[in-house]
Amino acid sequence: MVRYKLEILGSLENVKELYTDPDLTTRWYIKLHCTNCGETPGIDNQWVYFNGEMHDASNGQQANFVGKCKECKREMTLRILPNTLQPYVFDDDIQPRYRSILEVEARGMKPTEYDFRAGWNAKSSISTTVFSDLEFNECHQSGKDWVDYDSVANQEVAAYNLQSRFVRMPN
Repeated sequence: MVRYKLEILGSLENVKELYTDPDLTTRWYIKLHCTNCGETPGIDNQWVYFNGEMHDASNGQQANFVGKCKECKREMTLRILPNTLQPYVFDDDIQPRYRSILEVEARGMKPTEYDFRAGWNAKSSISTTVFSDLEFNECHQSGKDWVDYDSVANQEVAAYNLQSRFVRMPN
């Protein structure tokens, strides 16, 4: 199996961290690419749960996602590695940079894209407010944005230009 890191990048305004809740069933919307034939199924039907059900693969392994390529019918599996989920923390004094938030093992496929959709939360850096179930907007081609108002601190909070990438890890 090949290991990949999911890294995200973005600018946070009055937000201490972005994170998913490992106690909830988070849907990870990931675009997959078959390593056998090169087919890339649509993103809407290729998602995995982080903490939900595990499925049996034909090789006897357990995985968060088990599917078959629509083109060549080869089995594809993706397993989210335990204890690798990390929040995205933005340091005001450092230029925004990609940071690893999750690691996965893939067989028969490689993850190529992640889409921010649901299951994300944010902690305010100016109060104790926590924002749940963030709704991201496609505001420009380079990323997604989320904007809200912290009524305790009377200031805007936001995550701008959220981007993601998968990086293959050395064996």
